Amino acid sequence: MCGTAFSKDDPVTRAFNWSVLFLIAMPYTIFGLAAGWLFLAHRRRGGRHRADVIALPVTRQVPAPATGPEES
Repeated sequence: MCGTAFSKDDPVTRAFNWSVLFLIAMPYTIFGLAAGWLFLAHRRRGGRHRADVIALPVTRQVPAPATGPEES
């Protein structure tokens, strides 16, 4: 319907296309701004409140004794 209602170079057609573009782009813009704000807030807060890395004691693992071929 929309493709046949407007001619190709009609100003109303261009205005209709731009309005659809804005309607589609607005949710992505709002979500992107909110996600960017949350990322920056987390990044700024993360440097000061991160826990120190706990160094675990290193234990030496002894390899299991080699076994020979099993006899049938």
